[in-house]
Amino acid sequence: EPVVKQTVRLFGKPVAAMRDMSKPCAASVTSLREQGVKDFICHYHFIADIGSDLLERDHRRLKNSLKAAKVTATLRQLLSSLGGPAAITSGAKTAKLAAIVYWTLNGNGRTPRFPFGLAHLDYAKRVLSAPQQAADIISGLRSKKLRQAVDKLKHTARSLLDHDAHHIMSRLEHSRLLFERLRSILRMEDRSAAHEQPLLPEAEVFQRAII
Repeated sequence: EPVVKQTVRLFGKPVAAMRDMSKPCAASVTSLREQGVKDFICHYHFIADIGSDLLERDHRRLKNSLKAAKVTATLRQLLSSLGGPAAITSGAKTAKLAAIVYWTLNGNGRTPRFPFGLAHLDYAKRVLSAPQQAADIISGLRSKKLRQAVDKLKHTARSLLDHDAHHIMSRLEHSRLLFERLRSILRMEDRSAAHEQPLLPEAEVFQRAII
């Protein structure tokens, strides 16, 4: 409010105010609103608020499911047993499988901030897809170590599903479609590729491994 008042003293009565949806910001322009100054809500904050209402509960539940299934701890132990991230570029038989486990843990880069990005949903989808990708890569190999690693990935995916992840993910996917439709209607979607994070070197190794 002091900043608003100082701005009015310096520049005069504004044509309009643009703010987020917090109570302090709403209160800070009360005097302007009473003088007939237009009071607008920022579309970004409006959409973020609706996105939180649509997605936050199930996104948090999915996070709890991932934690209950001990997904991250299991994958980290598995990656360590395969030689850690260094194994990815070692040229060993375990390299491609290590790349898959690393990718499952980290994805292709940073996820946009919630609710514009759903990190836990994307993570869960990688966990569920990793076993088949790993099985395809080691197909024909007789290494007991690699097959045990794939079995560990399968067990991790089953454990996640045992904690009701499938239903939560389905609801999140539906809610995300609604949210993306709203963003499109309000022209708040980024159609350019400028916002995309570059792939991590290890993720690039993974991509080459599955091509």
